[in-house]
Amino acid sequence: MEQSTSPNDEHAAHGTDRGTSGTDTPTDTPTDTPLDTPVVVATGDLDWDNSEDFGERLQRATAGDDPLVIVDLATVTFADSSVLHALLTAHRTLERRGGRLAIAGPFSHAVLRLFEISRADVYLNLVDGVEAARKLS
Repeated sequence: MEQSTSPNDEHAAHGTDRGTSGTDTPTDTPTDTPLDTPVVVATGDLDWDNSEDFGERLQRATAGDDPLVIVDLATVTFADSSVLHALLTAHRTLERRGGRLAIAGPFSHAVLRLFEISRADVYLNLVDGVEAARKLS
């Protein structure tokens, strides 16, 4: 895993580790933004092979009492139904206790298509970026 050190990189500025690009397994962990909002960042391809790690990180982020959890999918190039399942589970978990899950893009064509085909784009809180997600709290 590479840590981004660019001061202009939004994720570095908020203490969020970024994995390498491409099809590498996302290795980022939930971190807190300066506003103490948990952010789960993923990169590359998310599929059956690595969605368990993603799901576990998402579950840890939603286990607290935070009213908002953000999932940053801006650099995810592909996601399958196992990722959708993890997102829907997190959404339900937060919704039951009055919280919200915000899924931040911009989204790749493949990720957006997954949301559209499943009609999850109607159900989930999809936003243009992490900054837009923070405004949901």
